[in-house]
Amino acid sequence: YDHHGNPGIAFYDDVDDDLRFAQRLPGFGWVHNTVDTDGTVGQYPSLAFDRHERPAISYRDPNNNGLKFAHFNGSSWDIERVDIGGSTGLHTSLAFDLLGRTAIAYQGNAFNIKYVRDTDGDFSFMDETPVNLDTLNTTLEIALSFDHLNRPMIAHRNTEDDLSFSMENPSTGWMTTLISSGSFAFPSLAIDPDTGYP
Repeated sequence: YDHHGNPGIAFYDDVDDDLRFAQRLPGFGWVHNTVDTDGTVGQYPSLAFDRHERPAISYRDPNNNGLKFAHFNGSSWDIERVDIGGSTGLHTSLAFDLLGRTAIAYQGNAFNIKYVRDTDGDFSFMDETPVNLDTLNTTLEIALSFDHLNRPMIAHRNTEDDLSFSMENPSTGWMTTLISSGSFAFPSLAIDPDTGYP
């Protein structure tokens, strides 16, 4: 949902192999847009709205085994490649931090967690360097959020189906904790607005 309560959906169109975006607008119903048509593209999308109600989407680019990012600038979609290689981008999670800067957590080439943040707030990752997180085993599904102190937090599962939690502390860096072992998949993460806890 954007801040006005209008729902949006980013999805992969497996008929045309495109990334698409749909939003329900008052008085119009669902309005559909094709975002990226560059070959087979748009798998594993993650959607969030910036502070100006403009959608941003991270997603996989199978053509180049990589991660792409699309942001609506008010009249058109700006699209760029963020990272490439092997299994990169098989799972993505996009969120805006408390300063309105885009961040993406995603699966890297070695099935590890990678994380990149738009530190200067220009809606581009071309001048950013993704970091590898110190995680338990290798990682599959990923969910990213920010707490009330603007610290990125990631829930994820590994290849042993364990549920884990990673958080970046400005003074100590990334720390990963095993939450529970065995038979866990597809985590979702939210921060309690009253306590700031995940």
